Amino acid sequence: MKLLKEKEKICTELGNKNGLAISLGNQAIIHRMRGNLDEAMKLHKEGEMIYRDLGNKNGIQESLGSQAMIHRTRGNLDEAMKLLKEKEKICTELGNKNGLAISLGNQAIIHRMRGNLDEAMKLHKEGEMIYRDLGNKNGIQQTLGNQAKIHRERGNLDEAMKLLKEKGKICTELGNLSSLADSLWNQALILYEGHHKPENALPLATEALRLFKETGMKPQVLEVEQLVSTLSGEMESGR
Repeated sequence: MKLLKEKEKICTELGNKNGLAISLGNQAIIHRMRGNLDEAMKLHKEGEMIYRDLGNKNGIQESLGSQAMIHRTRGNLDEAMKLLKEKEKICTELGNKNGLAISLGNQAIIHRMRGNLDEAMKLHKEGEMIYRDLGNKNGIQQTLGNQAKIHRERGNLDEAMKLLKEKGKICTELGNLSSLADSLWNQALILYEGHHKPENALPLATEALRLFKETGMKPQVLEVEQLVSTLSGEMESGR
């Protein structure tokens, strides 16, 4: 934050409006990570106004997407969807396929939150196709994980497991340890809750816990510790 504040000061002195908007947007992201949603939204809106004055459509769509995430966190799903639709429109006009896929994926998450699983799956698959065309492996693994959640909610456990294994393979190739841990965690949940196989779930949950600790994902550590404890207890009682 200290460096971004210095960047903001220099850009203001130079009249570098684009650099100023970038600084404000990155400060906003830090505020969102800290839970300061009001300040984050204020800075994103300031950045959006600067991008609109400059006619920087790519900056506008990025700001709209970030604002949509804050609205989603607050439960303002209609407002979030409205901004994501505008982001989608701008990205389509610009030919920004990566931004378009991000918008579709976030729209899909809102549809899933509302119980519209068919529409959510449709949008996730559209996003996946775009990511595959772009060769964006990180985007692919994210959408596979989201599709797996929908399959799991529908009871399609074999399909969910298939997608989670593909996600895990990609994350291993990328060295994306936190997303690999997420894949292992969800595989463990399916093996335990869906197939009642604690002996198969425990090694996956244990490895997920190790990776979450290594990457500093504290909320996930607490949840997976509970799962490992439950699985270990069942294994002991079953002996």
